[in-house]
Amino acid sequence: MDEIIEEPIPAALPAPEEGGIHLSHFAVYDLQRAAKWAKFLAIIGFICTGFIVIVALFFGTIMSTLSALSPNAGVASAAVGGFVSVIYLILAAVLFTINLFLYQFATRTLNGVALKDKETIEKGIHRLQSFFKAYGIVMIVYLSFLALGLIFAIGMGAMLHH
Repeated sequence: MDEIIEEPIPAALPAPEEGGIHLSHFAVYDLQRAAKWAKFLAIIGFICTGFIVIVALFFGTIMSTLSALSPNAGVASAAVGGFVSVIYLILAAVLFTINLFLYQFATRTLNGVALKDKETIEKGIHRLQSFFKAYGIVMIVYLSFLALGLIFAIGMGAMLHH
């Protein structure tokens, strides 16, 4: 089954020095397509990060207002609102950084392919490596929190059972 190619296939990159890697027309085309999708996903990520910042800013305000209106809430709900806001802002900073790496991969790779500039493509691919490294670190932290939560839940369940 033949695949329909929507865009012209870019020319292959210049022949590398001895011992280097030469990318075929199809590899360059696939790299270019991946970079376009990466750029789209990074822009969506930036927009979502903006929403998280907005929620973080308003959540603290909402909790402070609720604590002022409710005589039973006290200072604790305002403090919780501030704490949650800080956590959301930290999350937004991490997501922004990860999306920035993805965006830099996309723009540098697309520019490198368009200009047939090996160094620019290498800088783009280095940012892809940074993206995966940061994403991996976030995943390790997330899985660690899940494991700690599971241990805590099992411990609380055991304490409540006795």
